[in-house]
Amino acid sequence: MDDFDKRMIEKVVERLIESTKNDILFYNDTAFDFKYDYKVDGIFIFFIGYSKVNMKYGSVGIYRMVCTSLYDSVLFKDGNVIDYDKMYSVDNVVSRTKGYFNHYSKILNNL
Repeated sequence: MDDFDKRMIEKVVERLIESTKNDILFYNDTAFDFKYDYKVDGIFIFFIGYSKVNMKYGSVGIYRMVCTSLYDSVLFKDGNVIDYDKMYSVDNVVSRTKGYFNHYSKILNNL
């Protein structure tokens, strides 16, 4: 990987961090303790961001999964609320992205 690709990855990840933080805060403006992780594999960036939210009966986690190409095209996006202690990992992003494309590939192949 050359310096140009490394800089592109840095820029895409910076954008993912900011947009994911904003998305989570839009969903619940009391979210805090934002964390993220990502993995680069070929031309794909698999990203997960999550925050904690204190609720009346305990803490929950809000997560957002994103798969983009190196050129910043969103290919897969998912998010929801989960038990904060059972938060997903970046490997779950890879798995769900594969499942998403396999599902639609089968449908399209049957057309």
